Amino acid sequence: MASSYNMKITLCLRILGCFLLLLTVSTDKVVKGMQEFSKPVGGNVTFHCPVNKTKKLEFVYFQKGNDFVNGYHSSKDLSEHKPWNNTKCENFTFYMYYLELSQSGVYKCIIMYDGTYKETLEYNLTVTVSYSKPSFTTECNNRKDVKSCQVTCKSQDGFPSKKFEIVSAQNGNNNGGMVTSRNDSLFNLTTKLFSSTVTVEFNCSKKEVKFVCSVAGVTSDTISICTPPSDLHIIIISGILALGLLLAVAVFLIILRRRRSGANRPATEAEQYIILNQKEKP
Repeated sequence: MASSYNMKITLCLRILGCFLLLLTVSTDKVVKGMQEFSKPVGGNVTFHCPVNKTKKLEFVYFQKGNDFVNGYHSSKDLSEHKPWNNTKCENFTFYMYYLELSQSGVYKCIIMYDGTYKETLEYNLTVTVSYSKPSFTTECNNRKDVKSCQVTCKSQDGFPSKKFEIVSAQNGNNNGGMVTSRNDSLFNLTTKLFSSTVTVEFNCSKKEVKFVCSVAGVTSDTISICTPPSDLHIIIISGILALGLLLAVAVFLIILRRRRSGANRPATEAEQYIILNQKEKP
């Protein structure tokens, strides 16, 4: 009998434990949908923790991972937790100032009511550094009567890692005969920043190609390649060739006239004297 009674007590305790565990799990709520924030280095960001004011609040903690950032507690002084110097908490809204690259990451707002009901909200903060204005170089050549141009765009000192986009500066979605593209992003261990490089090659047709290189919203000047000869250019070249031909004809006519006039002019006295002497010799 005692053994049977003990087994029943043990079973009841297990059932009660499971019930308490389920109750605990059901009151620990993670609010779905991480909020995204992208702010420049040195800038500010604001995180709002939606506290239900109809419930008895115990604490609101703002953390990065397991690191305490700032917060509020209804009955404790949190100064010993050393809130971050560039943060402030007002009405359960957390402000961060003078952002640094190292402060990128996932943050949590943990809200506890009555010691039983907890909500957790997540925020992903990306601290950015603007890339430099892209510079570019172009190189064109002819291979087997096919003209091609290669363009390289470079930009430095940006964060996070971003790759270039080639954006047409002409009407329509025209890639201008782009045949190859190499896009790289390199990390600098000293500056902790990225540099980005893209190299693209175009097969030139009869149409001019205009585009810009863009990285993280920073664009280059408009790049123009594969420019066909303009009508004015053709007219100038044709005019030079025609003028050269006219000059050559004019020079030829002048030389021909001089030769003819030299053959028909009368002999001078000296020339006649030489001719007569030659006739008198035996």
